[in-house]
Amino acid sequence: MKKKVFVQKSVILYCCLFLFLTIMSLCVYAAIVLIAQGINSFLRCAYLLVTIGSFMFFTYTFIRFARNRIILKLDEVFVPEHWGSDKQKTQFETHIKYEEINNIYIISSTNNSLNKESKWIFTPMPYIIFECENNIKKAINVFYYSKKQVINIIDEVVQRVKTLNNKKLLKNGKQIFLEFTESKVSKNH
Repeated sequence: MKKKVFVQKSVILYCCLFLFLTIMSLCVYAAIVLIAQGINSFLRCAYLLVTIGSFMFFTYTFIRFARNRIILKLDEVFVPEHWGSDKQKTQFETHIKYEEINNIYIISSTNNSLNKESKWIFTPMPYIIFECENNIKKAINVFYYSKKQVINIIDEVVQRVKTLNNKKLLKNGKQIFLEFTESKVSKNH
């Protein structure tokens, strides 16, 4: 099995990225206009600083989004941690060995991947939970991944677990996703 990398793809992500790129473009345009007209007042200087600061912030945010990924290596699932302070992160660095996986399911939570309270999570986010040996649970945040991607990630992990002569009976991605959506519907009624 080759190494596979899953990058975020969802309508929410593309809308956010479009908005970020639009704002970045406007910042560059505003900076060029301000420099071309000359910086002859404090207000123009402040506009220029705000424009440059906004461009830097949105560039950083774009790189943060682009950096988030799920990597299926030959022997493990690896997810790098998100940038930011520990109170802001939704995903911490995670290593999950295929031979340790006993069960896979999806939950929705306002906690981070370590199941600890996070300062900036206001809406429940979906996590793929891997139950490992010794009843250890490891979580991967899949908020910005499409339904199809989540199913493919789970299917690929299940296939890799089974190729290691692991006789554990794991459900496929569609079954796991269906259970997740049914549990959300039953909670709402």
